[in-house]
Amino acid sequence: MSPVSASSARMPTSVDKTLRALQALAGHEVHGLSPADLAERLKVAPSWISQVMPALEAEHWVERIPDTGRWRLGVAPVRIGLTAAQHLQRARTELDSLTSRYLGSAQ
Repeated sequence: MSPVSASSARMPTSVDKTLRALQALAGHEVHGLSPADLAERLKVAPSWISQVMPALEAEHWVERIPDTGRWRLGVAPVRIGLTAAQHLQRARTELDSLTSRYLGSAQ
């Protein structure tokens, strides 16, 4: 069960709906999703999309594709993913070094 779906037993909050919107956009980075598609997927009123998406856009969480008006993920979640990947790679390198140090002499 994903962290966001764990909240499905209670009334969705604005934060829940916003996180679901970001998850819905994942995988649609090239063509994005139309506001109507997003509203349908999230089971929210189109007015909610009209209010929330521009606020997310202002903080670079999403971006509107100029030619189509569709929404896709912005640079903020990409930066978070890249930062996490870099930290995991550093941790892996350190773990490999420790493994070699402690197991290398036993082999």
